Amino acid sequence: MRGAPALGALLMTAVLAQHAIKRRVGMRMFQTVIVFGLTTVVFALSHLIWLSILALVILGAADIVSMMIRISLVQLATSNEMRGRSVQ
Repeated sequence: MRGAPALGALLMTAVLAQHAIKRRVGMRMFQTVIVFGLTTVVFALSHLIWLSILALVILGAADIVSMMIRISLVQLATSNEMRGRSVQ
């Protein structure tokens, strides 16, 4: 069960490598945060091992999408001067 979120993240990373998120990034971020929260609740309430593992896989997939969007936004919002690039 400890590896299930990592498996979900690995699978989603492979999907995102082929199909980049190009439009409505903010909405996708919001959706993945909702999915993350719902799967956390499903995992907490589940008494079935297969449902718990499935919830953790989906949780990992949603987390990696959210993380990739946040990392990209930070890089895009950082000015060239802060990144050590001189503006000429």
